[in-house]
Amino acid sequence: MKFCSDRGTVGEFIKYRWPDCRLNRYLPWPPDAFAVVASILKDTGTYLRVLNMSKLVAEQYDSSEEWRKTCIDSGRQWREKINDQHQRDFDDPLPHAVIPEFVKKRWRAILNASAVPMSGDDFSDELVVDLLSICVAADTASAGMGLHKISGKTDAFMNLASVINEARNDRQNFCFEIDTRKTCVMPKLHTPQRGLTIRSLSHHLALINSSELRPNWWASLRTNETFDILNLLLLPWPTQISSEQFKVDARHDTPTSGFDSASRLFSYQPPPQDNDELRKKIQNALKRAKVHAQRIHAIILPELSLDEDQYTIVEEIALEERVILIAGVHMQDDNGSRNAAVAQPLGFSDFQFSDDESQFDVSAADLLRIVQLKHHRWCLDRNQIIQYGLGGRLPASKDCWENILLEDRNLNFFTFANWMTMSVLVCEDLARQDPVSEALRAVAPGLVVALLMDGPQLMSRWSSRYATVLAEDPGCSVLTITSLGMSERSKPPGVSAANDKSRVIALWRDPIHGAEEIRVDDNATGCVLSLVCRTKEETTADGRRDGGTAFYPVYAGVHQVEEAP
Repeated sequence: MKFCSDRGTVGEFIKYRWPDCRLNRYLPWPPDAFAVVASILKDTGTYLRVLNMSKLVAEQYDSSEEWRKTCIDSGRQWREKINDQHQRDFDDPLPHAVIPEFVKKRWRAILNASAVPMSGDDFSDELVVDLLSICVAADTASAGMGLHKISGKTDAFMNLASVINEARNDRQNFCFEIDTRKTCVMPKLHTPQRGLTIRSLSHHLALINSSELRPNWWASLRTNETFDILNLLLLPWPTQISSEQFKVDARHDTPTSGFDSASRLFSYQPPPQDNDELRKKIQNALKRAKVHAQRIHAIILPELSLDEDQYTIVEEIALEERVILIAGVHMQDDNGSRNAAVAQPLGFSDFQFSDDESQFDVSAADLLRIVQLKHHRWCLDRNQIIQYGLGGRLPASKDCWENILLEDRNLNFFTFANWMTMSVLVCEDLARQDPVSEALRAVAPGLVVALLMDGPQLMSRWSSRYATVLAEDPGCSVLTITSLGMSERSKPPGVSAANDKSRVIALWRDPIHGAEEIRVDDNATGCVLSLVCRTKEETTADGRRDGGTAFYPVYAGVHQVEEAP
């Protein structure tokens, strides 16, 4: 069976994929080496031969276990030799001396195979072993990459990785020589334990070949806090949404995909709030939440819950209270509307906002405000328009499309403490797998938060189905949250007052304990979702175990936050 016979030779493939990379020599930086060998294995499909590892290595090793140990030892040597370099200028490549002789030998074999066709049947067992050996060694050398910063000279690899990602690659790649436009290597949190893909071959490194989506890795923030409980304050605001917040917009002359002549555009504006009243509501919610939790770590608000001015007020309080903020924000300028997820993790750091710790410098918030625009527009069809009681504002005879700008597509990953990595999606982006799927599955963050403008978050609905897919592969925990106002507007046919579940505003699903519907009581303004850190051993397809260092946030209870009297 031929896999990729039209791709030319190995040498031609490498030259086409990375024309500016000096691949006529060895690659001393492990993520670069991983990018090349994993791409070759993936594009030829030869990584599938890992299932016959004992046969592949029979001529060189007594057993596959001996081969695996040799690769792991070489990876550790690679890391140690890089650490011996201490601090380096990130514009200077590492010397070849950091590469273990075992890895150099494999590189020589790959370079000598440049005339071999890029077809699975033309790859010898020895060449596949060479590729897999470098893949395993590079993955082992990169353990912990991107998960935390280490100051000083304790771990030069970690410092160099941070500098390469942030200063050299604008947070979108941990490669040094590999072209960011063609291939991206990111840190990785989970290894899928079912099926077999290129993602099954690594614990620590993620290969992303999509050029349509820009992944961004925000290095973890320094904090002296250690914890294994995570408390999230869920505020399903606005609690009331009027049909007046929706309106039909004028048609644009430019046709768009999926937008026929009978369709319409609609816009939504969050309800106005008095600034002082909003500030008081947030402060009271935090105060009452702390009755149930010693520490609130994050505030989460759903899709389009705030406008930009309202977000600024909530962000200021979040930073003063030292909590992370994740919120859906309506953004408007002369060019049009944007639907964004905005995250501000700076509050969960040891950052000092001013010389006087009692004073807050709002300009400091600009240092780490993460804005991610929604990738897909919402289409309200006849059934949804009737279900949400919008027939007096939007024509139920036509499809009505959300009137937002679709611009550059980003997917942000940010980490805090030593075990939590998070990514945020906006409504349709959870269901429409392109273009986020490859990056999201490759990195496999511990927690995916989906901000929705939707009905009740029930286990029987669409959001639960897509959360289940991510929980099963690659092993993410998923939180979906909608506003109470939108949930209560949802009146599906056949739902009576007796079985009304409109106050189920969130759904939690993790790979270990399954799903939990999260409801807010009649007298509550929100709730605290408590999570606990669980570890579980994961194994790569080549048989390497991670020693139980895969972290999973799992459900540990919900506490109602009563409204202030």
